[in-house]
Amino acid sequence: MISAYNVFGNRRAFKDDALERSHAGRQELHELYNTLHAPLMGVAFNEYSSVKARLDPILERLDSGRMAELDDRYLCDEQDDLPLSIVVMSRNDTHVERMEDRTQSFIDCIHYLAEKNETNVELIVVEWNPPTDRPSMADQFSFPETHKFVVTRILTVTPEIHQRYKAGKAMPVFQMIAKNAGIRRARGRFIAVTNIDILFSEPLFRALTSPDLKEGHHYRSNRWDVDRRILDLPTIEEMLHQADGMTFQINLADGLIPIDKVGAHLENKSARTSRRRPSFSLDALHTEACGDFQMLHRRDWLKVRGYSEFDLYSFHIDSLFSVSCNHAGLEEVVLPHECAHYHIDHTLGVKKASDSYEINEKKTIKHISYNALQLLDAYQDLQKAPLIFNDANWGLALDNLSEWSVTTHRSGSIPGRDRTRPGGTSPTLQSSLLSPRDVGELNDIAALLTAQYVDNAFERLAEYVRSKANGRSIHVWGTGHRGQDAAVALREYDLPLAGFIDATRDQTGIHDCAGEELPVVTLREFRRMLPQTAFVVISTMFANDVIPHFTSGIWKEGEDFIIGL
Repeated sequence: MISAYNVFGNRRAFKDDALERSHAGRQELHELYNTLHAPLMGVAFNEYSSVKARLDPILERLDSGRMAELDDRYLCDEQDDLPLSIVVMSRNDTHVERMEDRTQSFIDCIHYLAEKNETNVELIVVEWNPPTDRPSMADQFSFPETHKFVVTRILTVTPEIHQRYKAGKAMPVFQMIAKNAGIRRARGRFIAVTNIDILFSEPLFRALTSPDLKEGHHYRSNRWDVDRRILDLPTIEEMLHQADGMTFQINLADGLIPIDKVGAHLENKSARTSRRRPSFSLDALHTEACGDFQMLHRRDWLKVRGYSEFDLYSFHIDSLFSVSCNHAGLEEVVLPHECAHYHIDHTLGVKKASDSYEINEKKTIKHISYNALQLLDAYQDLQKAPLIFNDANWGLALDNLSEWSVTTHRSGSIPGRDRTRPGGTSPTLQSSLLSPRDVGELNDIAALLTAQYVDNAFERLAEYVRSKANGRSIHVWGTGHRGQDAAVALREYDLPLAGFIDATRDQTGIHDCAGEELPVVTLREFRRMLPQTAFVVISTMFANDVIPHFTSGIWKEGEDFIIGL
Protein backbone atom coordinates (compact mmCIF):
# COMPACT_ATOMS: atom_id res chain seq x y z
CA MET A 1 0.00 0.00 0.00
CA ILE A 2 2.63 2.54 1.09
CA SER A 3 6.11 2.51 -0.35
CA ALA A 4 8.69 1.31 2.18
CA TYR A 5 11.03 4.28 1.90
CA ASN A 6 13.41 5.24 4.68
CA VAL A 7 11.06 6.22 7.48
CA PHE A 8 13.76 6.50 10.09
CA GLY A 9 16.71 8.36 8.58
CA ASN A 10 17.36 12.01 9.34
CA ARG A 11 14.92 12.12 12.28
CA ARG A 12 17.82 12.71 14.62
CA ALA A 13 15.67 13.04 17.71
CA PHE A 14 13.28 15.76 16.53
CA LYS A 15 10.68 13.62 18.29
CA ASP A 16 12.38 14.30 21.61
CA ASP A 17 12.48 18.03 20.91
CA ALA A 18 8.77 18.00 20.21
CA LEU A 19 7.93 16.01 23.31
CA GLU A 20 9.92 18.39 25.48
CA ARG A 21 7.64 21.17 24.20
CA SER A 22 4.50 19.11 24.84
CA HIS A 23 2.22 19.68 27.77
CA ALA A 24 2.63 17.32 30.72
CA GLY A 25 0.30 14.35 30.83
CA ARG A 26 -0.35 14.10 27.08
CA GLN A 27 0.02 10.36 27.20
CA GLU A 28 -1.90 9.78 23.99
CA LEU A 29 0.57 11.81 21.95
CA HIS A 30 3.52 10.16 23.66
CA GLU A 31 2.16 6.73 22.81
CA LEU A 32 1.55 7.73 19.21
CA TYR A 33 5.09 9.05 18.79
CA ASN A 34 6.47 5.89 20.36
CA THR A 35 4.60 3.94 17.67
CA LEU A 36 5.45 6.17 14.73
CA HIS A 37 9.11 6.71 15.54
CA ALA A 38 10.06 3.49 17.32
CA PRO A 39 13.43 2.02 16.32
CA LEU A 40 13.21 -0.70 13.69
CA MET A 41 14.82 -3.01 16.26
CA GLY A 42 11.56 -3.30 18.19
CA VAL A 43 9.76 -4.35 15.05
CA ALA A 44 12.37 -6.65 13.60
CA PHE A 45 13.43 -8.56 16.67
CA ASN A 46 10.35 -8.54 18.88
CA GLU A 47 7.28 -8.63 16.65
CA TYR A 48 8.10 -10.31 13.35
CA SER A 49 9.61 -13.64 14.34
CA SER A 50 8.42 -15.14 11.06
CA VAL A 51 11.62 -13.95 9.35
CA LYS A 52 13.89 -15.31 12.08
CA ALA A 53 14.77 -18.47 10.16
CA ARG A 54 15.92 -16.38 7.20
CA LEU A 55 17.78 -13.82 9.25
CA ASP A 56 19.62 -16.00 11.76
CA PRO A 57 22.15 -17.62 9.37
CA ILE A 58 23.27 -14.21 8.12
CA LEU A 59 23.63 -12.79 11.62
CA GLU A 60 25.51 -15.89 12.77
CA ARG A 61 28.12 -15.37 10.06
CA LEU A 62 28.56 -11.78 11.17
CA ASP A 63 28.72 -12.81 14.81
CA SER A 64 31.55 -15.15 13.89
CA GLY A 65 33.52 -12.17 12.64
CA ARG A 66 32.83 -10.27 15.84
CA MET A 67 33.91 -13.22 17.99
CA ALA A 68 37.08 -13.87 16.01
CA GLU A 69 40.31 -12.55 17.49
CA LEU A 70 41.29 -9.33 15.74
CA ASP A 71 44.97 -10.09 15.25
CA ASP A 72 45.30 -8.00 12.08
CA ARG A 73 48.45 -6.01 11.51
CA TYR A 74 49.38 -3.17 9.24
CA LEU A 75 51.54 -4.06 6.29
CA CYS A 76 53.72 -0.99 6.91
CA ASP A 77 55.02 0.23 10.26
CA GLU A 78 53.97 3.59 11.66
CA GLN A 79 56.36 6.44 10.86
CA ASP A 80 57.11 8.55 13.95
CA ASP A 81 57.18 11.95 12.25
CA LEU A 82 54.19 11.31 9.98
CA PRO A 83 50.97 12.56 11.65
CA LEU A 84 48.68 11.90 8.69
CA SER A 85 48.14 9.52 5.80
CA ILE A 86 45.52 10.47 3.20
CA VAL A 87 44.04 7.61 1.16
CA VAL A 88 42.13 7.93 -2.12
CA MET A 89 41.33 5.56 -4.95
CA SER A 90 40.99 6.24 -8.66
CA ARG A 91 41.87 5.11 -12.16
CA ASN A 92 42.70 7.09 -15.27
CA ASP A 93 39.36 6.94 -17.05
CA THR A 94 36.37 9.20 -17.77
CA HIS A 95 34.02 7.95 -15.03
CA VAL A 96 33.31 11.58 -14.12
CA GLU A 97 33.47 14.72 -16.24
CA ARG A 98 36.81 16.57 -16.19
CA MET A 99 38.33 13.73 -14.23
CA GLU A 100 41.89 14.84 -15.04
CA ASP A 101 41.28 18.37 -13.75
CA ARG A 102 39.63 17.10 -10.56
CA THR A 103 42.44 14.67 -9.80
CA GLN A 104 45.24 17.14 -10.48
CA SER A 105 43.51 19.77 -8.33
CA PHE A 106 43.25 17.30 -5.45
CA ILE A 107 46.94 16.35 -5.75
CA ASP A 108 47.98 20.00 -5.92
CA CYS A 109 45.79 20.84 -2.91
CA ILE A 110 47.52 18.33 -0.64
CA HIS A 111 50.99 19.48 -1.67
CA TYR A 112 50.05 23.15 -1.31
CA LEU A 113 48.54 22.79 2.17
CA ALA A 114 51.35 20.58 3.47
CA GLU A 115 53.98 23.09 2.37
CA LYS A 116 52.06 26.12 3.60
CA ASN A 117 51.56 24.53 7.04
CA GLU A 118 54.98 22.81 7.07
CA THR A 119 53.47 19.45 8.00
CA ASN A 120 54.54 15.98 6.87
CA VAL A 121 51.84 14.06 5.03
CA GLU A 122 51.67 10.75 3.20
CA LEU A 123 49.36 10.62 0.16
CA ILE A 124 48.36 7.12 -0.96
CA VAL A 125 46.63 6.75 -4.32
CA VAL A 126 45.19 3.29 -4.94
CA GLU A 127 44.93 2.77 -8.69
CA TRP A 128 42.26 0.11 -9.14
CA ASN A 129 41.98 -1.92 -12.33
CA PRO A 130 43.87 0.56 -14.54
CA PRO A 131 42.63 0.71 -18.16
CA THR A 132 45.06 -1.00 -20.51
CA ASP A 133 44.55 1.61 -23.26
CA ARG A 134 45.36 4.70 -21.17
CA PRO A 135 48.45 5.96 -19.31
CA SER A 136 48.89 5.00 -15.67
CA MET A 137 48.10 7.48 -12.89
CA ALA A 138 51.81 8.07 -12.40
CA ASP A 139 52.27 8.95 -16.08
CA GLN A 140 49.04 10.91 -16.51
CA PHE A 141 49.29 13.30 -13.57
CA SER A 142 51.92 15.74 -12.39
CA PHE A 143 53.66 14.71 -9.18
CA PRO A 144 56.79 16.51 -7.96
CA GLU A 145 59.72 14.11 -7.78
CA THR A 146 60.59 15.41 -4.32
CA HIS A 147 58.72 17.51 -1.78
CA LYS A 148 59.73 18.99 1.54
CA PHE A 149 56.66 17.61 3.35
CA VAL A 150 54.80 15.08 1.16
CA VAL A 151 55.45 11.48 0.19
CA THR A 152 53.10 10.16 -2.51
CA ARG A 153 52.73 6.43 -3.09
CA ILE A 154 50.72 4.80 -5.87
CA LEU A 155 49.48 1.25 -5.21
CA THR A 156 48.18 -0.66 -8.21
CA VAL A 157 45.40 -3.26 -8.01
CA THR A 158 45.59 -5.26 -11.20
CA PRO A 159 42.72 -6.27 -13.51
CA GLU A 160 43.35 -9.87 -12.41
CA ILE A 161 42.45 -8.98 -8.82
CA HIS A 162 39.42 -6.99 -10.01
CA GLN A 163 38.14 -10.04 -11.90
CA ARG A 164 37.75 -12.00 -8.63
CA TYR A 165 34.58 -10.04 -7.97
CA LYS A 166 31.36 -10.92 -9.80
CA ALA A 167 30.10 -7.34 -9.78
CA GLY A 168 33.33 -6.35 -11.53
CA LYS A 169 31.68 -7.16 -14.85
CA ALA A 170 29.27 -4.23 -14.33
CA MET A 171 31.57 -1.69 -12.69
CA PRO A 172 35.26 -0.89 -13.11
CA VAL A 173 36.19 -0.23 -9.46
CA PHE A 174 35.46 -1.40 -5.93
CA GLN A 175 35.87 1.86 -4.10
CA MET A 176 35.84 0.67 -0.49
CA ILE A 177 38.05 -2.38 -1.05
CA ALA A 178 40.57 -0.09 -2.76
CA LYS A 179 40.49 2.32 0.17
CA ASN A 180 40.97 -0.59 2.58
CA ALA A 181 44.06 -1.60 0.61
CA GLY A 182 45.48 1.89 1.11
CA ILE A 183 44.54 1.98 4.80
CA ARG A 184 46.21 -1.38 5.42
CA ARG A 185 49.48 -0.07 3.96
CA ALA A 186 49.45 3.45 5.44
CA ARG A 187 52.22 4.69 7.75
CA GLY A 188 50.62 7.76 9.35
CA ARG A 189 49.42 8.00 12.93
CA PHE A 190 45.96 9.05 11.70
CA ILE A 191 44.48 7.87 8.41
CA ALA A 192 41.98 10.04 6.52
CA VAL A 193 40.00 8.55 3.64
CA THR A 194 38.57 10.82 0.95
CA ASN A 195 37.99 11.09 -2.83
CA ILE A 196 39.73 12.72 -5.78
CA ASP A 197 36.92 15.25 -6.35
CA ILE A 198 37.53 16.78 -2.90
CA LEU A 199 39.57 19.82 -1.86
CA PHE A 200 40.56 20.25 1.79
CA SER A 201 40.08 23.69 3.32
CA GLU A 202 43.05 25.03 5.24
CA PRO A 203 41.19 24.91 8.60
CA LEU A 204 40.41 21.24 7.94
CA PHE A 205 44.03 20.44 7.06
CA ARG A 206 45.27 22.11 10.24
CA ALA A 207 42.71 20.15 12.28
CA LEU A 208 43.79 16.85 10.71
CA THR A 209 47.40 17.37 11.69
CA SER A 210 46.76 18.80 15.15
CA PRO A 211 48.52 17.17 18.12
CA ASP A 212 45.18 17.34 19.97
CA LEU A 213 43.67 14.49 17.93
CA LYS A 214 42.88 11.41 19.99
CA GLU A 215 42.63 7.68 19.52
CA GLY A 216 39.12 6.33 20.04
CA HIS A 217 37.45 9.01 17.90
CA HIS A 218 35.82 8.87 14.48
CA TYR A 219 36.45 12.27 12.90
CA ARG A 220 33.97 13.77 10.43
CA SER A 221 33.73 17.03 8.50
CA ASN A 222 30.85 18.81 6.74
CA ARG A 223 30.96 18.51 2.96
CA TRP A 224 30.51 21.80 1.10
CA ASP A 225 29.31 21.28 -2.50
CA VAL A 226 30.93 23.77 -4.88
CA ASP A 227 30.17 24.70 -8.47
CA ARG A 228 32.23 22.64 -10.93
CA ARG A 229 33.37 25.88 -12.58
CA ILE A 230 35.89 26.15 -9.76
CA LEU A 231 38.03 23.93 -11.98
CA ASP A 232 38.40 26.87 -14.39
CA LEU A 233 40.40 28.87 -11.83
CA PRO A 234 44.14 29.01 -12.59
CA THR A 235 45.71 27.89 -9.28
CA ILE A 236 44.87 25.80 -6.25
CA GLU A 237 45.41 28.87 -4.08
CA GLU A 238 42.72 30.73 -6.01
CA MET A 239 40.38 27.71 -5.83
CA LEU A 240 40.62 27.57 -2.05
CA HIS A 241 40.17 31.33 -1.84
CA GLN A 242 37.00 31.22 -3.98
CA ALA A 243 35.51 27.95 -2.68
CA ASP A 244 33.28 29.42 0.03
CA GLY A 245 31.71 31.82 -2.46
CA MET A 246 31.12 29.03 -5.00
CA THR A 247 29.39 26.73 -2.48
CA PHE A 248 25.71 26.13 -3.24
CA GLN A 249 24.80 23.65 -0.46
CA ILE A 250 26.29 22.07 2.66
CA ASN A 251 25.86 18.52 3.96
CA LEU A 252 25.21 19.00 7.68
CA ALA A 253 24.55 16.24 10.18
CA ASP A 254 20.79 16.81 9.98
CA GLY A 255 20.42 17.21 6.25
CA LEU A 256 21.45 18.80 2.97
CA ILE A 257 20.94 22.56 3.38
CA PRO A 258 20.98 25.20 0.58
CA ILE A 259 23.72 27.74 1.20
CA ASP A 260 21.27 30.65 1.67
CA LYS A 261 19.55 28.79 4.49
CA VAL A 262 22.60 27.47 6.35
CA GLY A 263 22.97 30.46 8.69
CA ALA A 264 19.37 30.34 9.87
CA HIS A 265 19.51 26.56 10.14
CA LEU A 266 22.57 26.64 12.38
CA GLU A 267 21.05 29.43 14.47
CA ASN A 268 17.82 27.47 14.98
CA LYS A 269 19.81 24.36 15.81
CA SER A 270 21.86 26.11 18.49
CA ALA A 271 18.69 27.49 20.08
CA ARG A 272 17.03 24.10 20.44
CA THR A 273 16.70 22.43 23.78
CA SER A 274 19.01 19.55 24.69
CA ARG A 275 17.98 16.15 23.36
CA ARG A 276 17.86 12.78 24.95
CA ARG A 277 20.29 10.38 23.35
CA PRO A 278 18.58 8.51 20.49
CA SER A 279 18.48 4.73 20.79
CA PHE A 280 19.17 4.35 17.07
CA SER A 281 22.73 5.07 15.87
CA LEU A 282 21.64 6.41 12.51
CA ASP A 283 19.60 9.09 14.28
CA ALA A 284 22.66 10.43 16.05
CA LEU A 285 25.49 10.08 13.51
CA HIS A 286 26.62 12.45 10.76
CA THR A 287 26.13 10.15 7.76
CA GLU A 288 25.48 12.88 5.19
CA ALA A 289 28.04 12.29 2.40
CA CYS A 290 30.24 10.55 4.95
CA GLY A 291 32.18 8.57 2.33
CA ASP A 292 33.93 11.75 1.21
CA PHE A 293 35.72 12.18 4.51
CA GLN A 294 36.30 9.82 7.45
CA MET A 295 39.37 9.72 9.68
CA LEU A 296 40.49 7.42 12.51
CA HIS A 297 43.66 6.64 14.41
CA ARG A 298 45.46 3.73 12.73
CA ARG A 299 44.67 1.38 15.63
CA ASP A 300 40.97 2.23 15.40
CA TRP A 301 40.77 1.23 11.72
CA LEU A 302 41.91 -2.23 12.83
CA LYS A 303 39.17 -2.49 15.46
CA VAL A 304 36.46 -2.56 12.78
CA ARG A 305 38.56 -4.01 9.92
CA GLY A 306 37.92 -1.09 7.61
CA TYR A 307 34.98 -0.79 5.25
CA SER A 308 32.72 -3.75 4.43
CA GLU A 309 34.09 -5.47 1.34
CA PHE A 310 30.81 -6.53 -0.27
CA ASP A 311 30.98 -7.74 -3.87
CA LEU A 312 28.45 -5.01 -4.67
CA TYR A 313 28.21 -1.29 -5.40
CA SER A 314 29.53 0.83 -2.53
CA PHE A 315 26.29 2.71 -1.77
CA HIS A 316 25.67 2.99 2.03
CA ILE A 317 28.89 1.17 2.94
CA ASP A 318 30.28 4.44 4.32
CA SER A 319 27.22 4.82 6.59
CA LEU A 320 27.48 1.19 7.67
CA PHE A 321 31.09 1.90 8.64
CA SER A 322 29.97 4.88 10.76
CA VAL A 323 27.41 2.69 12.51
CA SER A 324 29.96 -0.04 13.25
CA CYS A 325 32.42 2.55 14.59
CA ASN A 326 29.73 3.83 16.92
CA HIS A 327 28.95 0.36 18.26
CA ALA A 328 32.69 -0.31 18.64
CA GLY A 329 32.85 2.58 21.09
CA LEU A 330 34.53 5.06 18.75
CA GLU A 331 33.06 8.47 19.51
CA GLU A 332 32.05 10.50 16.48
CA VAL A 333 33.61 13.97 16.47
CA VAL A 334 32.27 16.42 13.89
CA LEU A 335 34.96 19.03 13.30
CA PRO A 336 33.98 22.72 13.49
CA HIS A 337 31.87 24.13 10.67
CA GLU A 338 34.78 26.03 9.11
CA CYS A 339 36.76 22.76 8.77
CA ALA A 340 35.14 22.07 5.42
CA HIS A 341 35.99 19.67 2.67
CA TYR A 342 34.86 21.00 -0.70
CA HIS A 343 33.20 18.59 -3.10
CA ILE A 344 33.41 19.60 -6.76
CA ASP A 345 29.95 19.07 -8.22
CA HIS A 346 29.42 16.42 -10.90
CA THR A 347 26.71 14.36 -12.55
CA LEU A 348 25.36 11.55 -10.35
CA GLY A 349 24.12 8.08 -11.08
CA VAL A 350 20.41 7.33 -10.83
CA LYS A 351 18.71 5.45 -8.00
CA LYS A 352 16.59 2.72 -9.58
CA ALA A 353 15.26 0.98 -6.45
CA SER A 354 16.00 0.73 -2.74
CA ASP A 355 18.82 -1.74 -3.45
CA SER A 356 20.06 -0.82 -6.93
CA TYR A 357 21.70 2.10 -8.71
CA GLU A 358 22.30 3.05 -12.34
CA ILE A 359 25.82 4.33 -12.90
CA ASN A 360 27.03 6.51 -15.75
CA GLU A 361 27.57 3.51 -18.00
CA LYS A 362 23.77 2.85 -17.79
CA LYS A 363 24.38 -0.37 -15.89
CA THR A 364 22.15 -1.14 -12.92
CA ILE A 365 24.06 -2.67 -10.03
CA LYS A 366 23.04 -3.94 -6.61
CA HIS A 367 24.00 -2.53 -3.22
CA ILE A 368 22.97 -2.89 0.40
CA SER A 369 19.69 -1.04 1.02
CA TYR A 370 19.19 1.66 3.61
CA ASN A 371 16.56 -0.45 5.36
CA ALA A 372 19.09 -3.30 5.65
CA LEU A 373 21.54 -0.79 7.09
CA GLN A 374 18.94 0.14 9.71
CA LEU A 375 18.40 -3.53 10.51
CA LEU A 376 22.14 -4.09 11.03
CA ASP A 377 22.31 -0.98 13.19
CA ALA A 378 19.46 -2.30 15.31
CA TYR A 379 21.09 -5.70 15.71
CA GLN A 380 24.38 -4.17 16.83
CA ASP A 381 22.47 -2.06 19.34
CA LEU A 382 20.73 -5.19 20.61
CA GLN A 383 24.04 -7.05 20.96
CA LYS A 384 25.85 -4.01 22.43
CA ALA A 385 28.78 -4.85 20.16
CA PRO A 386 29.91 -4.05 16.61
CA LEU A 387 29.51 -6.40 13.69
CA ILE A 388 32.70 -7.24 11.80
CA PHE A 389 32.07 -7.71 8.08
CA ASN A 390 35.54 -8.78 6.87
CA ASP A 391 38.02 -11.48 7.76
CA ALA A 392 41.64 -10.78 8.70
CA ASN A 393 42.71 -10.49 5.05
CA TRP A 394 40.75 -7.27 4.48
CA GLY A 395 42.43 -4.65 2.34
CA LEU A 396 43.98 -7.27 0.02
CA ALA A 397 46.45 -8.11 2.77
CA LEU A 398 47.65 -11.30 1.05
CA ASP A 399 48.32 -9.50 -2.24
CA ASN A 400 51.73 -8.00 -2.88
CA LEU A 401 50.52 -4.92 -4.71
CA SER A 402 52.73 -3.03 -7.11
CA GLU A 403 53.89 0.16 -5.44
CA TRP A 404 55.70 3.28 -6.59
CA SER A 405 56.78 6.31 -4.55
CA VAL A 406 56.21 8.98 -7.20
CA THR A 407 57.05 11.80 -4.76
CA THR A 408 59.75 11.28 -2.16
CA HIS A 409 60.51 13.31 0.95
CA ARG A 410 63.22 15.84 0.16
CA SER A 411 65.03 15.39 3.48
CA GLY A 412 64.79 11.60 3.37
CA SER A 413 63.37 11.49 6.91
CA ILE A 414 60.29 9.71 5.53
CA PRO A 415 61.65 7.00 3.27
CA GLY A 416 60.04 6.08 -0.01
CA ARG A 417 59.31 2.51 -0.95
CA ASP A 418 60.80 0.70 -3.93
CA ARG A 419 58.56 -0.34 -6.73
CA THR A 420 57.67 -4.04 -6.51
CA ARG A 421 55.88 -6.45 -8.77
CA PRO A 422 52.70 -8.25 -7.76
CA GLY A 423 53.18 -11.71 -6.37
CA GLY A 424 51.57 -14.25 -4.10
CA THR A 425 48.03 -13.39 -5.16
CA SER A 426 45.07 -15.63 -4.33
CA PRO A 427 42.80 -15.63 -7.41
CA THR A 428 39.58 -16.57 -5.59
CA LEU A 429 40.16 -14.90 -2.24
CA GLN A 430 37.59 -12.43 -0.95
CA SER A 431 37.43 -11.03 2.58
CA SER A 432 33.74 -10.25 3.00
CA LEU A 433 31.89 -12.50 5.44
CA LEU A 434 28.68 -11.92 3.48
CA SER A 435 28.12 -12.97 -0.12
CA PRO A 436 26.03 -10.90 -2.57
CA ARG A 437 23.25 -13.43 -2.04
CA ASP A 438 23.41 -12.84 1.73
CA VAL A 439 23.13 -9.09 1.24
CA GLY A 440 20.23 -9.57 -1.18
CA GLU A 441 18.43 -11.69 1.39
CA LEU A 442 19.10 -9.06 4.04
CA ASN A 443 17.66 -6.40 1.72
CA ASP A 444 14.51 -8.45 1.16
CA ILE A 445 13.97 -9.11 4.87
CA ALA A 446 14.51 -5.46 5.76
CA ALA A 447 12.09 -4.32 3.03
CA LEU A 448 9.42 -6.71 4.34
CA LEU A 449 9.82 -5.56 7.93
CA THR A 450 9.82 -1.90 6.97
CA ALA A 451 6.73 -2.21 4.76
CA GLN A 452 4.81 -3.90 7.58
CA TYR A 453 5.98 -1.27 10.03
CA VAL A 454 5.10 1.65 7.75
CA ASP A 455 1.59 0.33 7.08
CA ASN A 456 0.91 -0.12 10.79
CA ALA A 457 2.34 3.29 11.65
CA PHE A 458 0.29 5.10 8.99
CA GLU A 459 -2.88 3.37 10.17
CA ARG A 460 -2.21 4.61 13.70
CA LEU A 461 -1.46 8.10 12.38
CA ALA A 462 -4.71 8.21 10.41
CA GLU A 463 -6.71 7.14 13.47
CA TYR A 464 -5.14 9.91 15.52
CA VAL A 465 -5.71 12.60 12.89
CA ARG A 466 -9.35 11.54 12.52
CA SER A 467 -9.87 11.88 16.27
CA LYS A 468 -8.33 15.37 16.43
CA ALA A 469 -9.26 17.08 13.16
CA ASN A 470 -12.98 17.33 14.05
CA GLY A 471 -14.07 18.74 10.72
CA ARG A 472 -11.06 21.04 10.26
CA SER A 473 -9.22 21.08 6.94
CA ILE A 474 -6.23 18.70 6.95
CA HIS A 475 -2.93 19.82 5.44
CA VAL A 476 0.35 17.92 5.00
CA TRP A 477 3.52 19.98 5.48
CA GLY A 478 5.98 18.64 2.93
CA THR A 479 5.80 17.73 -0.75
CA GLY A 480 8.71 15.30 -0.84
CA HIS A 481 8.56 11.52 -0.53
CA ARG A 482 7.45 11.66 3.10
CA GLY A 483 4.74 14.22 2.51
CA GLN A 484 3.52 12.36 -0.55
CA ASP A 485 3.28 9.04 1.26
CA ALA A 486 1.57 10.61 4.27
CA ALA A 487 -0.98 12.25 1.98
CA VAL A 488 -1.69 8.99 0.14
CA ALA A 489 -2.08 7.12 3.43
CA LEU A 490 -4.48 9.65 4.91
CA ARG A 491 -6.62 9.54 1.79
CA GLU A 492 -6.61 5.74 1.74
CA TYR A 493 -8.02 5.83 5.26
CA ASP A 494 -10.82 8.11 3.96
CA LEU A 495 -9.54 11.33 5.44
CA PRO A 496 -10.20 14.39 3.25
CA LEU A 497 -7.01 16.25 2.44
CA ALA A 498 -7.16 19.99 1.76
CA GLY A 499 -3.64 20.13 0.32
CA PHE A 500 0.05 20.63 1.06
CA ILE A 501 2.21 23.29 2.69
CA ASP A 502 5.64 23.94 1.16
CA ALA A 503 7.80 26.63 2.77
CA THR A 504 10.27 26.55 -0.15
CA ARG A 505 7.71 27.84 -2.66
CA ASP A 506 7.24 31.50 -3.49
CA GLN A 507 3.69 31.12 -4.77
CA THR A 508 0.76 28.73 -4.60
CA GLY A 509 0.64 25.78 -6.93
CA ILE A 510 -0.59 22.28 -7.58
CA HIS A 511 0.95 18.98 -6.47
CA ASP A 512 0.01 15.54 -7.77
CA CYS A 513 -1.19 13.11 -5.10
CA ALA A 514 -1.75 9.61 -6.48
CA GLY A 515 -3.23 10.99 -9.69
CA GLU A 516 -5.24 13.81 -8.12
CA GLU A 517 -4.06 17.39 -8.14
CA LEU A 518 -4.11 19.12 -4.74
CA PRO A 519 -3.28 22.74 -3.91
CA VAL A 520 0.05 23.71 -2.35
CA VAL A 521 0.22 26.83 -0.19
CA THR A 522 3.27 28.88 0.74
CA LEU A 523 4.66 29.76 4.15
CA ARG A 524 3.06 33.20 3.90
CA GLU A 525 -0.37 31.65 3.38
CA PHE A 526 0.19 29.18 6.20
CA ARG A 527 0.76 32.11 8.55
CA ARG A 528 -2.78 33.24 7.79
CA MET A 529 -4.19 29.88 8.86
CA LEU A 530 -5.76 29.44 12.27
CA PRO A 531 -5.86 26.21 14.30
CA GLN A 532 -9.62 26.67 14.69
CA THR A 533 -10.01 25.74 11.02
CA ALA A 534 -6.87 23.75 10.13
CA PHE A 535 -4.98 20.65 11.34
CA VAL A 536 -1.43 20.06 10.05
CA VAL A 537 0.55 16.82 9.68
CA ILE A 538 4.28 17.59 9.44
CA SER A 539 5.84 14.97 7.21
CA THR A 540 9.27 16.09 6.06
CA MET A 541 12.88 15.25 6.87
CA PHE A 542 13.31 18.91 7.85
CA ALA A 543 10.74 18.75 10.65
CA ASN A 544 13.17 20.44 13.03
CA ASP A 545 13.13 23.53 10.82
CA VAL A 546 9.34 23.47 10.51
CA ILE A 547 8.56 23.28 14.25
CA PRO A 548 9.52 26.94 14.99
CA HIS A 549 6.65 28.09 12.74
CA PHE A 550 4.22 26.57 15.27
CA THR A 551 5.64 28.22 18.39
CA SER A 552 3.48 31.35 18.28
CA GLY A 553 1.41 30.02 21.16
CA ILE A 554 -1.81 29.51 19.24
CA TRP A 555 -0.85 26.13 17.77
CA LYS A 556 -0.79 23.24 20.25
CA GLU A 557 1.10 20.11 19.41
CA GLY A 558 -1.10 17.03 19.39
CA GLU A 559 -4.25 19.13 19.17
CA ASP A 560 -3.57 21.30 16.11
CA PHE A 561 -0.49 19.73 14.52
CA ILE A 562 1.49 16.52 14.74
CA ILE A 563 4.85 15.23 13.53
CA GLY A 564 4.08 12.32 11.22
CA LEU A 565 6.40 9.91 9.46
